Amino acid sequence: MRIFGLLLVSWMMVAGWAVAAGSFIDPTLSLRPTAHERVNGLDQRVLQATAWRGERVNGQIVLWGADAAVQARAVASDLESTDGHRIGAGLVRLDFLKFIEMNTRDGYAADPSHVERVPDMLNGSGPVTVPAGELQPLWVGVDVPRDAEPGLYRGKVAVRYGSQRHVFGLEIEVLPLTVPAVEDWAFDVDYWMHPQATLHYYLGCKGRGQDPAGDEHMGCSELLWSDQHLAWYRPTLELLRDVGVKTITVNLVKDPWRSAYRMQREQQQTNYSYDELIKWRRKADGSFSFDFRHFEKYVRFCMELGIDREIECFSMLPWIHSQFSAVTCYDEASGQEVIHYFESWEEYDQVWTSFMEAFVPVLVKNGWFDKTRIGADERGLGNMGHVEKVLNKFKHEGKALRISAAANKTHAFDDRLYYISMHGGISKIVNDQWTDAQFAEWAQRRRAKGLKSTWYTCTGTYPGNFGNSRPAESLFIGWYSAKIGADGYLRWAVDSWNDEPTVTTDHKVFETGDTFQIYPGDRDAAVPFTRSSVRLELFRQGVVDYEKMRVLKEQFPQAREAIAELLQTIERPQRPPQIEGNSSLRYAPETERDFSAMLVRARLRLLEITRDVLR
Repeated sequence: MRIFGLLLVSWMMVAGWAVAAGSFIDPTLSLRPTAHERVNGLDQRVLQATAWRGERVNGQIVLWGADAAVQARAVASDLESTDGHRIGAGLVRLDFLKFIEMNTRDGYAADPSHVERVPDMLNGSGPVTVPAGELQPLWVGVDVPRDAEPGLYRGKVAVRYGSQRHVFGLEIEVLPLTVPAVEDWAFDVDYWMHPQATLHYYLGCKGRGQDPAGDEHMGCSELLWSDQHLAWYRPTLELLRDVGVKTITVNLVKDPWRSAYRMQREQQQTNYSYDELIKWRRKADGSFSFDFRHFEKYVRFCMELGIDREIECFSMLPWIHSQFSAVTCYDEASGQEVIHYFESWEEYDQVWTSFMEAFVPVLVKNGWFDKTRIGADERGLGNMGHVEKVLNKFKHEGKALRISAAANKTHAFDDRLYYISMHGGISKIVNDQWTDAQFAEWAQRRRAKGLKSTWYTCTGTYPGNFGNSRPAESLFIGWYSAKIGADGYLRWAVDSWNDEPTVTTDHKVFETGDTFQIYPGDRDAAVPFTRSSVRLELFRQGVVDYEKMRVLKEQFPQAREAIAELLQTIERPQRPPQIEGNSSLRYAPETERDFSAMLVRARLRLLEITRDVLR
């Protein structure tokens, strides 16, 4: 039976090594390079899948058996239906997965025994060098055209593996239903961006972990927000647009997440700074001036690329430790960058009022006022009143700027926030405080008022999508969102890279992979590009499943009860044990298969429901 590109595989745990061979495996499974015992007996040579028009079918081939290092390259044929229709080879994406070094503990690895190599980065069709005795996964993604004729399509993937040639089959049944275009997805994907990290990476800057005073910069300030900077960032924005991102992340102040959380002293949480997008200058008389030219240039650039629905601004409540908040600015009197600590909420009000006097006209001039929201990340909602007081002074056509928040608890203030994303917790939503049904009721009540309600994962949450999380956890996000009635999902961050992100996903204090879901291209590439990940592709697949369920419920009311029953089978698995003194988890292979099997069954049932309504 075809199951939307996910394969049920009978695993044979037999010791030893096999002859050179390959097989399709479930794409939600992640094999380490020397997991020889997990491939013995596998011989799935054909990917059988069922898809809607406009859907991407994901598959994974694993190759093994080379006694010496070999070169590998892959190529796909067209897929042709029995009545002569085609899905062109250009719509078949082949990527050998690169094994990325990941610390199984929080922070940078001081002990190599804590490092494992995880196949996460999609790295092109080759040639790649496969070391002797190692497995080599190959990711297969088939984009079914939105105008494809229904029917059964067949094609091939040929892999040159050293002196051998392996041929694998593709069989995709295309149904007469169409996934909405990405720009029409209802699911709100809010991946927080860090465009400054792209500039620092391509210039070869060095972040120094716990001591940013030792950071090494390579002319970053001169190129920030330049045409070259945006050219490097374009492929990231295009990739994010393809996964459903429609909100632009901007920072109103430099380093809004400056913090001492888990660190020796207060500093930027990220490897690279969130450099200023809007220039703040404190004059000798204590007043402030603001320069919005880079802000306007960057937002226009994002919108021209199709990320144009909302602008989320961080933050009028930054993480800087202060009784009455603070901002980073350039002090004209001293000629230095300083942190300006507000001495009272009255001063806070005065300074932010002067900011809004300059900022709001920029938004109105560009037609962005109704798209803009002022964001807060896990700040005390009791302080939102100070933000609201300022914003209410600057109404346009009777409306003030909207407020959004990532929150780890509820508050009486909730319904005055246009957008709330609730902490995903470990065993329950809203930081382990609510049942799924409670969240669904809360989200529905807010939705009736025109308000958005999503959920988020971050350090310490489970399921998550860290570098060494089980891949099924990324697929789970869309399904769990459908179960709890969430309008979407939020994640900090999607592209906050370290110095060598194509080698390791480690962060200075958080779980490996916490700060980025995608990978940069090569620094010396003639044309900039950005690499996807297994995590991102499976996340996207879960979002598409969410959209398919939405379409079925809207177009076929008779499917609603069956989908509701299906979603009740989606359960949050028990969290694996934490490693002592860490947020990182100790995974066991058998739990990986259990988690994958739940989602395989769910996708099978969704296929059955789809066939029922088409009869």
